[in-house]
Amino acid sequence: MAKKQGTFSSRTKARKRAADVIFEAQQKGLDRDGEQLLDLLAQRQLVSAAQTPLPAYSRQIVRGVAQFRSEIDGQIQKHSKIKALDRLPGVDLAILRVAVWEMIGNRDDVDPIVAIDEAVAIAKSISTDRSPAFVNAVLDAIRRDLLAQGEVPAVPAEVAPAGEATTDELWDELLDEY
Repeated sequence: MAKKQGTFSSRTKARKRAADVIFEAQQKGLDRDGEQLLDLLAQRQLVSAAQTPLPAYSRQIVRGVAQFRSEIDGQIQKHSKIKALDRLPGVDLAILRVAVWEMIGNRDDVDPIVAIDEAVAIAKSISTDRSPAFVNAVLDAIRRDLLAQGEVPAVPAEVAPAGEATTDELWDELLDEY
C-alpha cells in the first residue's frame, strides 16, 4: 500500500515533535544547556487534554540532542558556512539538530540518507520555500564528511542523490537569505 503524498509516518511525526521541543527550547533560551533541554522535555512528557503524549522516539531524539549538542552544533556550523548558528532560522536549526543527531548518535538504526530525506520533508512542511534545499545541502555535506571519516556507510549508487545542489553557487544564493 503506497503512502499518500503529504502524510507522515509515525517516525516522521516523532521527528517533527522532537524538532518542536528543540525549537521551543531555542526560543526560550534553553538550548545552550543540555540539562535545561532535558527539563523542558520532562515538562513536555506530561499529558494534557490539549496535546497527545510525546512519542518515545521524540524523547530519544531530544535526549540525544541534549547529550551531543556541542558536536551536533559544531557539525552544523562547519558545514552550513554560517559564522553563528543564531543567524539560521530557528525551525531550520531544530530540524538540522534532529537529523544530525540521527546521523551521529543513532546511525545504527537510521541510515543517513533516510535522516536527510526526513529532514527535507519536515522542512518542506514547516519552514520556508528555500529551507529544504538548504537543509539538504548542509546535511549532505555532513554525511559526506562522516563518510570520509568512516563514520557512516557509503550510499549505494542506486540511491545516491543525483545532482544534489551542494555547489558554492547554491551556498552563496542560499546564504544571501540568511
